[in-house]
Amino acid sequence: MLRRDKMKLEQEKTQKEADIKIKNGEVVALQKELDAVSNTVKQLELQKAEAQKRLDELDDKVIHSDVILTQSTL
Repeated sequence: MLRRDKMKLEQEKTQKEADIKIKNGEVVALQKELDAVSNTVKQLELQKAEAQKRLDELDDKVIHSDVILTQSTL
């Protein structure tokens, strides 16, 4: 009876260890995915800032052009 119980507990322990390894693998995979997504977000934020800078420059050019046109028609 004790031997059977011991074997059962060892099997359960082995199964729990295997489950833990699987979960740890999933955690590592999810962390890698999170890192990749975080990097993508950072890149997109940089691109957004650069695009906004370009839009601001274009706005300045439009305003400057409007001022020149206004002055030339006076």
